[in-house]
Amino acid sequence: MDSSGKIFLNDLIARAEALLAAMSTELNKSNLPLPVIVRMINSVHQIVATWEAILADIRPTVGRNGADGEEEEEDRNPLLDATLPTANDSRQEGVGEMEKSSPVFEAPEVPLERYDLGQTGTGHITCVCSSTSDDEFYMIDQTVKGLQLAEVLKTLQNLDERLDVVPESATAVFGVRFEGTIMRAIRNKVDGEGEPCFIQLLDTGEIVPLDTSMELYEVPPFYARLAPFAVPCRLEGFEDSAFKAGDKRAFLGASLYETKWFQVVQVGRSRLIVWLGPLGDTMQIVQKEAAVPEPSYKISMDTLSPDQVEELNEEPLNTTNVMKAVLGYVPQDDRRICPFYDPAIEGCFKGSGCRLEHVAKLEDGWTRDKVPHKIKIRAEMEQPRVGSEMVLIPTFVVNVNEFYAHICLQKLSDSLIDMQSKLNDPEYTRDFKLLNHEPHFCELVFAKYAVDGRWYRAEVVEFFSLDRICVFYVDYGNRDTLKIDQLRYWDDRFDYLPFQAVHCRVANIKPLKQNHPEATDQFRRAVLDRGVKIHVLDNQTPWEVLIYDEDGEDIGEIMVMTKLAARRQPLVMDHAGAIPA
Repeated sequence: MDSSGKIFLNDLIARAEALLAAMSTELNKSNLPLPVIVRMINSVHQIVATWEAILADIRPTVGRNGADGEEEEEDRNPLLDATLPTANDSRQEGVGEMEKSSPVFEAPEVPLERYDLGQTGTGHITCVCSSTSDDEFYMIDQTVKGLQLAEVLKTLQNLDERLDVVPESATAVFGVRFEGTIMRAIRNKVDGEGEPCFIQLLDTGEIVPLDTSMELYEVPPFYARLAPFAVPCRLEGFEDSAFKAGDKRAFLGASLYETKWFQVVQVGRSRLIVWLGPLGDTMQIVQKEAAVPEPSYKISMDTLSPDQVEELNEEPLNTTNVMKAVLGYVPQDDRRICPFYDPAIEGCFKGSGCRLEHVAKLEDGWTRDKVPHKIKIRAEMEQPRVGSEMVLIPTFVVNVNEFYAHICLQKLSDSLIDMQSKLNDPEYTRDFKLLNHEPHFCELVFAKYAVDGRWYRAEVVEFFSLDRICVFYVDYGNRDTLKIDQLRYWDDRFDYLPFQAVHCRVANIKPLKQNHPEATDQFRRAVLDRGVKIHVLDNQTPWEVLIYDEDGEDIGEIMVMTKLAARRQPLVMDHAGAIPA
Protein backbone atom coordinates (compact mmCIF):
# COMPACT_ATOMS: atom_id res chain seq x y z
CA MET A 1 0.00 0.00 0.00
CA ASP A 2 1.34 3.46 -0.91
CA SER A 3 1.68 6.27 1.60
CA SER A 4 -1.58 7.97 0.58
CA GLY A 5 -3.53 4.76 1.19
CA LYS A 6 -2.00 4.34 4.64
CA ILE A 7 -2.82 7.93 5.56
CA PHE A 8 -6.43 7.44 4.45
CA LEU A 9 -6.71 4.18 6.42
CA ASN A 10 -5.23 5.79 9.54
CA ASP A 11 -7.76 8.61 9.26
CA LEU A 12 -10.58 6.08 9.05
CA ILE A 13 -9.25 4.21 12.08
CA ALA A 14 -9.08 7.48 14.06
CA ARG A 15 -12.67 8.26 13.10
CA ALA A 16 -13.73 4.76 14.15
CA GLU A 17 -11.99 5.14 17.52
CA ALA A 18 -13.73 8.48 18.15
CA LEU A 19 -17.08 6.98 17.13
CA LEU A 20 -16.66 3.95 19.40
CA ALA A 21 -15.66 6.20 22.32
CA ALA A 22 -18.77 8.34 21.74
CA MET A 23 -20.94 5.20 21.59
CA SER A 24 -19.44 3.93 24.85
CA THR A 25 -20.00 7.29 26.57
CA GLU A 26 -23.61 7.49 25.38
CA LEU A 27 -24.22 3.88 26.44
CA ASN A 28 -22.92 4.52 29.98
CA LYS A 29 -24.63 7.83 30.68
CA SER A 30 -28.00 7.30 28.93
CA ASN A 31 -30.88 4.85 29.33
CA LEU A 32 -30.99 3.74 25.70
CA PRO A 33 -34.02 1.78 24.45
CA LEU A 34 -33.52 -1.94 24.05
CA PRO A 35 -33.86 -1.94 20.19
CA VAL A 36 -31.11 0.71 19.94
CA ILE A 37 -28.75 -1.35 22.15
CA VAL A 38 -29.42 -4.49 20.04
CA ARG A 39 -28.64 -2.59 16.82
CA MET A 40 -25.42 -1.23 18.36
CA ILE A 41 -24.35 -4.76 19.40
CA ASN A 42 -25.04 -6.23 15.96
CA SER A 43 -23.26 -3.43 14.07
CA VAL A 44 -20.16 -3.41 16.32
CA HIS A 45 -19.98 -7.23 16.23
CA GLN A 46 -20.09 -7.18 12.44
CA ILE A 47 -17.21 -4.67 12.29
CA VAL A 48 -15.13 -6.64 14.83
CA ALA A 49 -15.71 -9.97 13.07
CA THR A 50 -14.78 -8.51 9.66
CA TRP A 51 -11.53 -6.95 10.85
CA GLU A 52 -10.54 -10.01 12.86
CA ALA A 53 -10.84 -12.04 9.68
CA ILE A 54 -8.68 -9.52 7.77
CA LEU A 55 -6.02 -9.41 10.49
CA ALA A 56 -5.95 -13.21 10.64
CA ASP A 57 -4.95 -13.27 6.95
CA ILE A 58 -2.17 -10.74 7.61
CA ARG A 59 -0.64 -12.24 10.78
CA PRO A 60 1.14 -15.61 10.59
CA THR A 61 -1.32 -18.29 11.65
CA VAL A 62 -0.32 -20.21 14.78
CA GLY A 63 -2.64 -23.19 15.01
CA ARG A 64 -2.62 -26.81 15.92
CA ASN A 65 -2.62 -29.59 13.29
CA GLY A 66 -5.75 -31.61 12.84
CA ALA A 67 -6.06 -35.30 12.04
CA ASP A 68 -5.64 -34.73 8.28
CA GLY A 69 -2.55 -32.61 8.71
CA GLU A 70 -4.23 -29.26 8.07
CA GLU A 71 -4.33 -26.51 10.62
CA GLU A 72 -7.64 -26.16 12.35
CA GLU A 73 -9.25 -22.77 11.92
CA GLU A 74 -9.45 -20.87 15.16
CA ASP A 75 -12.67 -19.29 16.29
CA ARG A 76 -12.57 -15.80 14.82
CA ASN A 77 -16.02 -14.55 15.86
CA PRO A 78 -15.91 -13.89 19.61
CA LEU A 79 -19.03 -12.06 20.71
CA LEU A 80 -19.01 -9.20 23.16
CA ASP A 81 -19.35 -10.90 26.53
CA ALA A 82 -22.58 -9.85 28.19
CA THR A 83 -21.40 -11.24 31.52
CA LEU A 84 -18.14 -9.31 31.86
CA PRO A 85 -17.53 -5.57 32.34
CA THR A 86 -16.33 -3.48 29.39
CA ALA A 87 -14.78 -0.36 30.90
CA ASN A 88 -13.70 2.34 28.46
CA ASP A 89 -10.07 2.10 29.58
CA SER A 90 -9.81 -1.69 29.36
CA ARG A 91 -11.32 -2.62 25.98
CA GLN A 92 -7.98 -3.78 24.61
CA GLU A 93 -7.27 -6.34 27.34
CA GLY A 94 -6.75 -9.91 26.23
CA VAL A 95 -9.61 -12.34 26.52
CA GLY A 96 -7.48 -14.83 28.36
CA GLU A 97 -6.51 -12.24 30.98
CA MET A 98 -10.14 -11.31 31.54
CA GLU A 99 -11.16 -14.93 31.88
CA LYS A 100 -8.56 -15.43 34.61
CA SER A 101 -10.05 -12.57 36.60
CA SER A 102 -13.67 -13.57 36.05
CA PRO A 103 -15.64 -12.85 39.23
CA VAL A 104 -17.06 -15.72 41.28
CA PHE A 105 -20.61 -15.51 42.68
CA GLU A 106 -22.65 -17.56 45.13
CA ALA A 107 -26.04 -16.94 43.55
CA PRO A 108 -29.18 -18.53 45.02
CA GLU A 109 -30.16 -21.73 43.28
CA VAL A 110 -32.93 -21.76 40.69
CA PRO A 111 -35.44 -24.59 41.41
CA LEU A 112 -34.71 -26.75 38.36
CA GLU A 113 -36.72 -29.64 39.81
CA ARG A 114 -39.86 -28.03 38.41
CA TYR A 115 -38.68 -28.97 34.89
CA ASP A 116 -39.22 -32.38 33.31
CA LEU A 117 -37.57 -34.10 30.37
CA GLY A 118 -39.25 -32.99 27.16
CA GLN A 119 -41.02 -30.02 28.76
CA THR A 120 -41.57 -27.09 26.40
CA GLY A 121 -42.19 -23.39 26.90
CA THR A 122 -41.13 -19.89 25.86
CA GLY A 123 -38.19 -17.99 27.33
CA HIS A 124 -36.70 -14.52 26.97
CA ILE A 125 -32.90 -14.61 26.57
CA THR A 126 -31.38 -11.95 28.85
CA CYS A 127 -27.66 -12.74 28.98
CA VAL A 128 -25.08 -14.69 26.92
CA CYS A 129 -21.99 -16.02 28.74
CA SER A 130 -19.72 -15.89 25.67
CA SER A 131 -16.50 -15.34 27.64
CA THR A 132 -16.65 -18.66 29.46
CA SER A 133 -18.47 -20.85 26.95
CA ASP A 134 -20.03 -20.84 23.49
CA ASP A 135 -23.33 -22.32 24.62
CA GLU A 136 -24.18 -20.96 28.09
CA PHE A 137 -26.82 -18.28 28.60
CA TYR A 138 -29.59 -17.07 30.90
CA MET A 139 -33.28 -16.85 30.09
CA ILE A 140 -36.51 -15.90 31.85
CA ASP A 141 -39.11 -18.65 31.60
CA GLN A 142 -42.31 -16.88 30.56
CA THR A 143 -44.48 -19.98 30.97
CA VAL A 144 -43.67 -20.69 34.62
CA LYS A 145 -46.56 -20.40 37.05
CA GLY A 146 -46.69 -18.29 40.18
CA LEU A 147 -45.19 -14.90 40.89
CA GLN A 148 -43.99 -13.08 37.75
CA LEU A 149 -40.92 -10.87 37.34
CA ALA A 150 -43.01 -7.84 36.34
CA GLU A 151 -44.90 -7.98 39.65
CA VAL A 152 -41.66 -8.22 41.64
CA LEU A 153 -40.02 -5.33 39.78
CA LYS A 154 -43.11 -3.18 40.31
CA THR A 155 -42.83 -3.68 44.07
CA LEU A 156 -39.06 -3.19 44.15
CA GLN A 157 -39.41 0.31 42.69
CA ASN A 158 -40.94 1.38 46.04
CA LEU A 159 -37.80 0.55 48.06
CA ASP A 160 -36.61 3.52 50.12
CA GLU A 161 -34.10 2.01 52.59
CA ARG A 162 -30.74 3.08 51.10
CA LEU A 163 -27.42 1.29 51.73
CA ASP A 164 -24.22 3.32 52.04
CA VAL A 165 -21.91 0.45 51.05
CA VAL A 166 -22.27 -2.87 49.29
CA PRO A 167 -22.81 -5.80 51.72
CA GLU A 168 -19.67 -7.71 52.68
CA SER A 169 -21.33 -11.11 52.36
CA ALA A 170 -21.37 -12.63 48.88
CA THR A 171 -24.74 -14.27 49.63
CA ALA A 172 -26.55 -11.11 50.77
CA VAL A 173 -29.23 -9.97 48.32
CA PHE A 174 -29.61 -6.22 47.89
CA GLY A 175 -31.23 -3.82 45.44
CA VAL A 176 -29.36 -1.73 42.87
CA ARG A 177 -30.69 0.90 40.48
CA PHE A 178 -29.45 -0.28 37.09
CA GLU A 179 -30.40 1.70 33.97
CA GLY A 180 -33.20 3.40 35.89
CA THR A 181 -34.74 0.23 37.39
CA ILE A 182 -34.20 -1.19 40.88
CA MET A 183 -33.23 -4.87 40.56
CA ARG A 184 -32.06 -7.61 42.92
CA ALA A 185 -28.32 -8.31 42.95
CA ILE A 186 -25.46 -10.00 44.80
CA ARG A 187 -21.74 -9.18 44.94
CA ASN A 188 -18.81 -11.39 43.98
CA LYS A 189 -16.53 -13.26 46.39
CA VAL A 190 -13.45 -11.22 47.28
CA ASP A 191 -10.39 -13.06 48.60
CA GLY A 192 -8.12 -10.10 49.27
CA GLU A 193 -7.94 -6.33 49.39
CA GLY A 194 -7.75 -4.42 46.13
CA GLU A 195 -9.72 -7.05 44.22
CA PRO A 196 -12.37 -5.39 42.00
CA CYS A 197 -16.00 -5.67 43.03
CA PHE A 198 -18.68 -6.87 40.61
CA ILE A 199 -22.39 -7.44 41.00
CA GLN A 200 -24.67 -9.95 39.32
CA LEU A 201 -28.31 -9.14 38.59
CA LEU A 202 -30.23 -12.15 39.85
CA ASP A 203 -33.20 -11.76 37.52
CA THR A 204 -31.25 -11.28 34.26
CA GLY A 205 -27.89 -13.00 34.95
CA GLU A 206 -25.85 -9.98 33.82
CA ILE A 207 -22.55 -9.15 35.56
CA VAL A 208 -21.48 -5.51 35.79
CA PRO A 209 -18.71 -3.73 37.71
CA LEU A 210 -19.79 -1.94 40.87
CA ASP A 211 -19.86 1.82 40.33
CA THR A 212 -19.69 4.22 43.26
CA SER A 213 -22.54 6.22 41.70
CA MET A 214 -24.93 3.25 41.84
CA GLU A 215 -27.82 3.54 44.30
CA LEU A 216 -28.02 0.54 46.63
CA TYR A 217 -31.13 -0.50 48.59
CA GLU A 218 -32.10 -2.93 51.34
CA VAL A 219 -34.39 -5.68 50.05
CA PRO A 220 -37.23 -7.08 52.25
CA PRO A 221 -36.63 -10.66 53.47
CA PHE A 222 -39.38 -12.17 51.31
CA TYR A 223 -37.84 -10.86 48.09
CA ALA A 224 -34.31 -11.67 49.28
CA ARG A 225 -35.33 -15.34 49.66
CA LEU A 226 -37.17 -15.44 46.33
CA ALA A 227 -35.39 -17.61 43.74
CA PRO A 228 -33.82 -15.80 40.74
CA PHE A 229 -35.95 -15.49 37.63
CA ALA A 230 -32.92 -15.86 35.33
CA VAL A 231 -32.59 -19.61 34.58
CA PRO A 232 -29.00 -20.73 33.73
CA CYS A 233 -29.08 -22.80 30.54
CA ARG A 234 -26.80 -24.62 28.11
CA LEU A 235 -27.68 -24.79 24.42
CA GLU A 236 -27.87 -28.32 23.04
CA GLY A 237 -29.01 -27.27 19.57
CA PHE A 238 -31.21 -24.85 17.70
CA GLU A 239 -33.49 -24.56 14.72
CA ASP A 240 -32.55 -21.58 12.54
CA SER A 241 -31.58 -21.80 8.89
CA ALA A 242 -29.68 -18.49 9.08
CA PHE A 243 -26.88 -20.10 11.11
CA LYS A 244 -24.73 -23.17 10.75
CA ALA A 245 -25.70 -26.08 12.96
CA GLY A 246 -22.62 -25.80 15.17
CA ASP A 247 -22.38 -22.02 15.34
CA LYS A 248 -24.01 -21.71 18.77
CA ARG A 249 -22.17 -18.54 19.76
CA ALA A 250 -23.40 -16.56 16.76
CA PHE A 251 -26.96 -17.85 17.21
CA LEU A 252 -27.04 -16.88 20.89
CA GLY A 253 -25.57 -13.45 20.13
CA ALA A 254 -28.27 -12.77 17.55
CA SER A 255 -30.98 -14.09 19.89
CA LEU A 256 -30.04 -11.84 22.83
CA TYR A 257 -33.13 -10.01 24.21
CA GLU A 258 -35.41 -12.13 22.02
CA THR A 259 -38.13 -14.61 23.02
CA LYS A 260 -37.59 -18.21 21.85
CA TRP A 261 -39.37 -21.54 22.06
CA PHE A 262 -37.44 -24.06 24.15
CA GLN A 263 -37.58 -27.76 24.98
CA VAL A 264 -35.79 -29.36 27.93
CA VAL A 265 -33.32 -32.00 26.77
CA GLN A 266 -31.73 -32.66 30.16
CA VAL A 267 -32.05 -31.27 33.69
CA GLY A 268 -28.57 -30.75 35.06
CA ARG A 269 -27.49 -29.98 38.62
CA SER A 270 -27.07 -26.25 38.01
CA ARG A 271 -28.23 -25.68 34.42
CA LEU A 272 -30.96 -26.66 32.01
CA ILE A 273 -29.83 -28.22 28.74
CA VAL A 274 -32.32 -26.99 26.15
CA TRP A 275 -33.07 -26.89 22.44
CA LEU A 276 -34.12 -23.50 21.06
CA GLY A 277 -36.31 -22.63 18.13
CA PRO A 278 -38.57 -19.91 16.78
CA LEU A 279 -41.87 -19.18 18.50
CA GLY A 280 -44.68 -21.51 17.47
CA ASP A 281 -42.28 -24.42 16.78
CA THR A 282 -43.92 -27.70 17.83
CA MET A 283 -41.22 -30.24 16.92
CA GLN A 284 -40.26 -32.77 19.53
CA ILE A 285 -36.51 -33.19 20.07
CA VAL A 286 -36.92 -35.71 22.87
CA GLN A 287 -39.24 -38.60 22.05
CA LYS A 288 -39.24 -39.92 25.60
CA GLU A 289 -42.35 -39.43 27.70
CA ALA A 290 -41.79 -37.36 30.78
CA ALA A 291 -42.07 -39.31 34.00
CA VAL A 292 -45.11 -38.54 36.11
CA PRO A 293 -43.78 -36.62 39.11
CA GLU A 294 -44.57 -37.87 42.53
CA PRO A 295 -46.84 -35.72 44.68
CA SER A 296 -44.82 -33.00 46.37
CA TYR A 297 -45.87 -31.47 49.65
CA LYS A 298 -43.25 -28.71 49.63
CA ILE A 299 -44.77 -25.24 49.76
CA SER A 300 -43.74 -23.10 46.76
CA MET A 301 -45.19 -20.36 44.59
CA ASP A 302 -46.74 -23.04 42.38
CA THR A 303 -48.73 -24.52 45.29
CA LEU A 304 -50.15 -21.21 46.56
CA SER A 305 -53.57 -19.92 45.64
CA PRO A 306 -53.99 -16.45 44.06
CA ASP A 307 -55.22 -15.08 47.42
CA GLN A 308 -52.13 -16.45 49.18
CA VAL A 309 -49.82 -14.96 46.54
CA GLU A 310 -51.54 -11.59 46.93
CA GLU A 311 -51.05 -11.77 50.69
CA LEU A 312 -47.35 -12.47 50.22
CA ASN A 313 -47.03 -9.52 47.83
CA GLU A 314 -48.24 -7.21 50.60
CA GLU A 315 -45.38 -8.21 52.93
CA PRO A 316 -43.15 -5.18 52.07
CA LEU A 317 -45.92 -2.96 53.45
CA ASN A 318 -45.18 -4.39 56.89
CA THR A 319 -42.05 -3.73 58.90
CA THR A 320 -40.40 -4.84 62.12
CA ASN A 321 -38.91 -1.37 62.58
CA VAL A 322 -40.96 0.42 65.24
CA MET A 323 -39.84 3.88 64.10
CA LYS A 324 -40.83 3.08 60.53
CA ALA A 325 -44.24 1.83 61.66
CA VAL A 326 -45.01 4.83 63.89
CA LEU A 327 -43.36 7.76 62.10
CA GLY A 328 -43.47 6.44 58.56
CA TYR A 329 -39.69 6.81 58.22
CA VAL A 330 -36.48 5.96 60.09
CA PRO A 331 -34.97 8.89 62.06
CA GLN A 332 -31.38 9.71 61.18
CA ASP A 333 -30.32 11.27 64.52
CA ASP A 334 -27.75 8.57 65.33
CA ARG A 335 -26.17 8.93 61.90
CA ARG A 336 -26.31 12.72 61.77
CA ILE A 337 -25.56 13.84 65.40
CA CYS A 338 -22.13 13.37 66.96
CA PRO A 339 -22.28 10.88 69.88
CA PHE A 340 -19.38 12.67 71.66
CA TYR A 341 -21.08 16.07 71.78
CA ASP A 342 -20.21 18.02 74.97
CA PRO A 343 -22.61 20.91 75.77
CA ALA A 344 -19.90 22.64 77.83
CA ILE A 345 -17.67 23.20 74.81
CA GLU A 346 -20.48 23.00 72.23
CA GLY A 347 -18.48 20.44 70.31
CA CYS A 348 -16.50 17.22 70.75
CA PHE A 349 -12.89 16.21 71.39
CA LYS A 350 -12.22 15.99 67.63
CA GLY A 351 -12.63 19.73 67.26
CA SER A 352 -13.11 21.12 63.77
CA GLY A 353 -12.18 17.76 62.26
CA CYS A 354 -15.57 16.29 63.18
CA ARG A 355 -18.07 16.63 60.35
CA LEU A 356 -21.10 15.48 62.33
CA GLU A 357 -23.71 17.83 63.73
CA HIS A 358 -23.00 19.07 67.26
CA VAL A 359 -26.32 19.37 69.03
CA ALA A 360 -27.85 17.65 72.06
CA LYS A 361 -30.36 14.89 71.46
CA LEU A 362 -33.81 15.54 72.88
CA GLU A 363 -34.25 14.05 76.35
CA ASP A 364 -37.74 12.72 75.62
CA GLY A 365 -36.39 10.56 72.81
CA TRP A 366 -38.07 12.42 69.98
CA THR A 367 -36.13 12.88 66.75
CA ARG A 368 -34.77 16.22 65.63
CA ASP A 369 -35.44 15.28 62.02
CA LYS A 370 -37.90 17.53 60.30
CA VAL A 371 -40.05 16.56 57.34
CA PRO A 372 -41.08 19.95 55.93
CA HIS A 373 -44.03 20.22 53.59
CA LYS A 374 -44.11 22.49 50.59
CA ILE A 375 -46.52 25.44 50.72
CA LYS A 376 -44.94 27.95 48.32
CA ILE A 377 -42.81 27.95 45.16
CA ARG A 378 -40.15 30.43 44.14
CA ALA A 379 -41.80 31.44 40.83
CA GLU A 380 -44.69 33.91 41.03
CA MET A 381 -47.03 35.23 38.36
CA GLU A 382 -46.40 38.85 37.44
CA GLN A 383 -49.42 41.00 38.34
CA PRO A 384 -50.96 43.17 35.58
CA ARG A 385 -51.17 46.93 35.92
CA VAL A 386 -54.49 48.35 37.09
CA GLY A 387 -56.34 49.67 34.06
CA SER A 388 -54.59 47.37 31.60
CA GLU A 389 -56.36 45.09 29.16
CA MET A 390 -55.43 41.52 28.24
CA VAL A 391 -56.85 38.30 26.82
CA LEU A 392 -57.64 35.31 29.05
CA ILE A 393 -58.83 31.77 28.34
CA PRO A 394 -61.15 30.63 31.19
CA THR A 395 -60.44 27.04 32.22
CA PHE A 396 -62.90 26.58 35.10
CA VAL A 397 -66.06 28.43 36.15
CA VAL A 398 -66.87 28.55 39.86
CA ASN A 399 -69.93 30.78 39.83
CA VAL A 400 -71.73 33.29 37.68
CA ASN A 401 -69.15 35.95 38.55
CA GLU A 402 -66.05 33.89 39.47
CA PHE A 403 -63.69 31.86 37.29
CA TYR A 404 -60.10 30.70 36.75
CA ALA A 405 -58.25 31.34 33.51
CA HIS A 406 -54.95 31.13 31.62
CA ILE A 407 -53.21 34.25 30.35
CA CYS A 408 -53.22 34.04 26.56
CA LEU A 409 -49.46 34.20 25.90
CA GLN A 410 -47.70 31.71 23.65
CA LYS A 411 -44.60 31.41 25.88
CA LEU A 412 -46.74 30.57 28.94
CA SER A 413 -48.74 28.03 26.94
CA ASP A 414 -45.59 26.34 25.62
CA SER A 415 -44.04 26.30 29.11
CA LEU A 416 -47.14 24.65 30.61
CA ILE A 417 -47.24 21.99 27.88
CA ASP A 418 -43.53 21.26 28.37
CA MET A 419 -43.89 21.04 32.16
CA GLN A 420 -46.90 18.67 31.91
CA SER A 421 -44.90 16.45 29.57
CA LYS A 422 -42.02 16.27 32.05
CA LEU A 423 -44.41 15.78 34.97
CA ASN A 424 -45.68 12.55 33.36
CA ASP A 425 -42.36 11.37 31.94
CA PRO A 426 -41.24 8.05 33.54
CA GLU A 427 -37.78 9.59 33.98
CA TYR A 428 -39.35 11.94 36.55
CA THR A 429 -42.34 9.96 37.87
CA ARG A 430 -40.13 7.10 39.06
CA ASP A 431 -38.61 9.54 41.57
CA PHE A 432 -41.97 10.67 42.98
CA LYS A 433 -42.43 9.51 46.57
CA LEU A 434 -45.72 8.28 47.94
CA LEU A 435 -47.26 10.63 50.50
CA ASN A 436 -46.95 8.79 53.83
CA HIS A 437 -48.58 11.28 56.21
CA GLU A 438 -51.86 13.09 56.61
CA PRO A 439 -51.50 16.05 54.24
CA HIS A 440 -51.36 19.54 55.71
CA PHE A 441 -53.62 22.41 54.75
CA CYS A 442 -52.18 24.27 51.70
CA GLU A 443 -49.49 21.60 51.24
CA LEU A 444 -48.32 21.40 47.63
CA VAL A 445 -48.41 17.91 46.12
CA PHE A 446 -48.62 16.09 42.83
CA ALA A 447 -52.15 14.76 42.34
CA LYS A 448 -53.50 12.32 39.79
CA TYR A 449 -56.54 13.46 37.80
CA ALA A 450 -59.10 10.65 37.60
CA VAL A 451 -60.35 11.61 34.13
CA ASP A 452 -57.07 11.10 32.25
CA GLY A 453 -54.89 9.40 34.89
CA ARG A 454 -52.12 12.01 34.53
CA TRP A 455 -50.19 13.90 37.24
CA TYR A 456 -50.80 17.59 37.89
CA ARG A 457 -49.55 20.19 40.37
CA ALA A 458 -52.08 20.62 43.18
CA GLU A 459 -52.70 22.08 46.63
CA VAL A 460 -54.44 20.33 49.52
CA VAL A 461 -57.47 22.38 50.57
CA GLU A 462 -59.41 19.95 52.80
CA PHE A 463 -58.65 16.70 54.61
CA PHE A 464 -61.47 14.45 55.78
CA SER A 465 -59.80 11.03 55.83
CA LEU A 466 -57.11 9.12 53.98
CA ASP A 467 -59.76 8.21 51.40
CA ARG A 468 -61.23 11.76 51.10
CA ILE A 469 -58.70 14.50 50.43
CA CYS A 470 -59.83 17.57 48.50
CA VAL A 471 -57.17 19.09 46.24
CA PHE A 472 -57.08 22.21 44.07
CA TYR A 473 -55.28 21.95 40.71
CA VAL A 474 -53.19 25.13 40.74
CA ASP A 475 -52.68 25.28 36.95
CA TYR A 476 -56.33 24.88 35.95
CA GLY A 477 -58.52 25.97 38.87
CA ASN A 478 -60.69 22.86 39.30
CA ARG A 479 -60.92 20.61 42.35
CA ASP A 480 -61.18 16.89 42.99
CA THR A 481 -61.48 14.47 45.91
CA LEU A 482 -58.77 11.80 45.96
CA LYS A 483 -57.31 9.04 48.10
CA ILE A 484 -53.90 9.21 49.78
CA ASP A 485 -52.35 6.78 47.27
CA GLN A 486 -53.18 9.23 44.45
CA LEU A 487 -50.90 11.90 45.93
CA ARG A 488 -47.11 12.27 45.76
CA TYR A 489 -44.58 14.49 47.50
CA TRP A 490 -43.74 17.73 45.72
CA ASP A 491 -40.57 17.82 43.63
CA ASP A 492 -38.67 21.12 43.59
CA ARG A 493 -37.70 20.56 39.96
CA PHE A 494 -41.19 21.84 39.05
CA ASP A 495 -40.92 25.15 40.93
CA TYR A 496 -39.79 27.11 37.90
CA LEU A 497 -43.23 27.82 36.37
CA PRO A 498 -45.72 30.06 38.25
CA PHE A 499 -49.15 28.64 38.96
CA GLN A 500 -51.07 29.22 35.74
CA ALA A 501 -54.66 29.38 37.05
CA VAL A 502 -55.47 33.09 37.48
CA HIS A 503 -58.35 33.72 39.91
CA CYS A 504 -60.75 36.37 38.56
CA ARG A 505 -64.06 37.90 39.64
CA VAL A 506 -66.44 39.84 37.38
CA ALA A 507 -66.52 43.29 38.96
CA ASN A 508 -69.96 44.53 37.92
CA ILE A 509 -72.24 41.53 38.72
CA LYS A 510 -73.10 39.22 41.59
CA PRO A 511 -75.30 36.09 41.87
CA LEU A 512 -79.03 36.63 42.20
CA LYS A 513 -79.16 33.83 44.74
CA GLN A 514 -76.74 31.50 46.46
CA ASN A 515 -77.41 28.46 44.29
CA HIS A 516 -78.30 29.35 40.72
CA PRO A 517 -77.07 26.57 38.37
CA GLU A 518 -78.87 27.97 35.30
CA ALA A 519 -76.94 31.25 35.53
CA THR A 520 -73.64 29.43 36.11
CA ASP A 521 -74.22 27.15 33.10
CA GLN A 522 -75.03 30.12 30.88
CA PHE A 523 -71.89 31.98 32.00
CA ARG A 524 -69.83 28.79 31.46
CA ARG A 525 -71.10 28.38 27.89
CA ALA A 526 -70.26 32.01 27.17
CA VAL A 527 -66.62 32.02 28.37
CA LEU A 528 -65.18 28.52 29.00
CA ASP A 529 -62.16 27.66 26.81
CA ARG A 530 -62.64 30.81 24.73
CA GLY A 531 -60.46 33.85 24.40
CA VAL A 532 -62.12 36.76 26.26
CA LYS A 533 -60.88 40.30 26.72
CA ILE A 534 -60.71 41.73 30.24
CA HIS A 535 -60.17 45.17 31.74
CA VAL A 536 -58.31 44.97 35.07
CA LEU A 537 -59.83 47.14 37.80
CA ASP A 538 -57.86 45.62 40.69
CA ASN A 539 -54.86 43.25 40.54
CA GLN A 540 -55.13 41.80 44.05
CA THR A 541 -56.29 38.16 44.14
CA PRO A 542 -58.92 37.64 42.97
CA TRP A 543 -58.54 40.10 40.12
CA GLU A 544 -61.52 42.40 39.75
CA VAL A 545 -62.18 42.54 36.01
CA LEU A 546 -64.71 43.59 33.42
CA ILE A 547 -65.09 40.85 30.81
CA TYR A 548 -65.99 41.26 27.14
CA ASP A 549 -66.88 38.77 24.41
CA GLU A 550 -65.40 38.65 20.90
CA ASP A 551 -67.87 41.32 19.73
CA GLY A 552 -66.82 43.69 22.50
CA GLU A 553 -70.04 43.28 24.47
CA ASP A 554 -69.85 43.43 28.28
CA ILE A 555 -70.73 39.90 29.40
CA GLY A 556 -71.60 41.13 32.88
CA GLU A 557 -74.17 43.58 31.49
CA ILE A 558 -75.61 40.80 29.31
CA MET A 559 -76.05 38.58 32.39
CA VAL A 560 -77.88 41.43 34.18
CA MET A 561 -80.13 42.14 31.18
CA THR A 562 -81.10 38.44 30.93
CA LYS A 563 -81.86 38.45 34.66
CA LEU A 564 -79.23 35.80 35.39
CA ALA A 565 -77.19 38.05 37.68
CA ALA A 566 -77.58 41.19 39.79
CA ARG A 567 -75.68 44.43 39.30
CA ARG A 568 -73.08 45.43 41.85
CA GLN A 569 -70.62 48.25 42.39
CA PRO A 570 -67.08 47.14 41.48
CA LEU A 571 -65.00 46.42 44.60
CA VAL A 572 -61.78 48.30 43.95
CA MET A 573 -59.26 49.19 46.66
CA ASP A 574 -57.17 52.35 46.66
CA HIS A 575 -53.79 50.79 47.47
CA ALA A 576 -52.14 54.20 47.72
CA GLY A 577 -54.81 55.63 50.03
CA ALA A 578 -55.31 55.37 53.78
CA ILE A 579 -56.57 52.16 55.34
CA PRO A 580 -59.92 52.74 57.14
CA ALA A 581 -59.74 52.23 60.91
